[in-house]
Formats: sequence, structure tokens, C-alpha cells
Amino acid sequence: AEQTDVGAVLSADLKNRRTTDYTFHWEEVLSCEGHTGPYLQYSHARACNILAKGGGAPATHDATLLVLPEEHAVIRQVATFPTAIHDALEQYEPSYISRHLLELASVFSRYYTLGNQEREKRVLIEGNDALRAARLALTDAVRSTLASGLQLLGVAAPANL
Repeated sequence: AEQTDVGAVLSADLKNRRTTDYTFHWEEVLSCEGHTGPYLQYSHARACNILAKGGGAPATHDATLLVLPEEHAVIRQVATFPTAIHDALEQYEPSYISRHLLELASVFSRYYTLGNQEREKRVLIEGNDALRAARLALTDAVRSTLASGLQLLGVAAPANL
């Protein structure tokens, strides 16, 4: 719980531009919903949980099987993480990283929720091992990106919450 509380405070501060004033509210900072630190930590833990249920990240996969628009949105967000880091360094603005991670968590949540609505769109799809491996690899890319970004911000990335 302490990791989450400290992460919540750091993320609440770092998601705002460093030159902008804002009002600090504990209720907002500690919420697992919306653009908060606990939401990022929860998204990381969710990805870890999916990987654990799926047997871990696959050794190989075929990324061309990822054809859903939601999968493409996740791929784009993961792929542009280095740009967010570059921009944060160039502008001395850590909020670029925080906001990028929040958007990644958001697109990953939409993707994961889609699988709850339609069985054939689940990450842990049954009966199609190749597609399952590709989706697990995508989930691992999300996990890795969130972990790296949280580490850059000085926030813990717990595997369980």
C-alpha cells in the first residue's frame, strides 16, 4: 500500500507541467480510476496478471496477426514511448512521460475490455496459439513500457495490487 501511496503522489505531481499550478486533492490522487498513479500501477499489475495466466511472454510470435484497431492503438503508444522520453529530456518536462503512460494505460484498458466483451478478441484466446502468443507479446510490451516509464518517474511498478 505504501508503494501505491508514494507512487500516487509522485504521479499526481509529475502528470502536470512543471510550470503549471494545480490543486492537490487526496481523493483524486489515490483513485484507481482516471489519470492517476494508482491507475498506472494497476495497469502494470493487470498486464503482469495476464502474462502469469498465459504462461508468460512467448519466446517467439507473429506480430502480423495483430490486426484489430485496438491492438494497433496499443502498438502505436508503445512505439512512441522513446519519443516521449526524448521530448521530456529536451523540454525538461517529466509530464510528457507521465501523460504518455496514462494514454498507454487507457488504450490498453480499452483493448483488454474489448476482449471481455467478445471472446475472439481476448488476449488469452483459446484455440489459436499463434494469435495468443502475439497478444501475450503485446501485453508484455505494455508491461515493460509501463515499468520503464514508472521507473523513470521514480514510481514503483508492483506486479500485484
